[in-house]
Amino acid sequence: MLQRSCDRLFQWSNQWLLKLNVDKCKVLSIGIRNTTDFTYYLGDVNDRIELERTSSMKDLGVIIDCRLKFQGHIKLKINKAYSMLGILRRNLTTLDFEQLVVHHASSTCTNIIMTTIRSVIKI
Repeated sequence: MLQRSCDRLFQWSNQWLLKLNVDKCKVLSIGIRNTTDFTYYLGDVNDRIELERTSSMKDLGVIIDCRLKFQGHIKLKINKAYSMLGILRRNLTTLDFEQLVVHHASSTCTNIIMTTIRSVIKI
């Protein structure tokens, strides 16, 4: 049934001259029981390519895994925030960085940090 939907999608995309990049198409089975016994294909009848299975993928900037857990996405965002914090710490050497972060000593510098980190954490 899903294979038939894949075939229809491929035919529709060809009809409207919207070529699918089959190399970027993957299969992600979501649920408690991970069913990996089905193989799905995309392409013409003579030139079908097997779709690769994956346990997690990024869609619209959010990393989703087969259990609908977002730990991978959260870890990535936290690591990016720490990376940005490290860049700010190295470049704001004239300020007492620890006092700035812990006590919010300067509203201007706090705004710089919060704006920078918040933009990284947002989806």
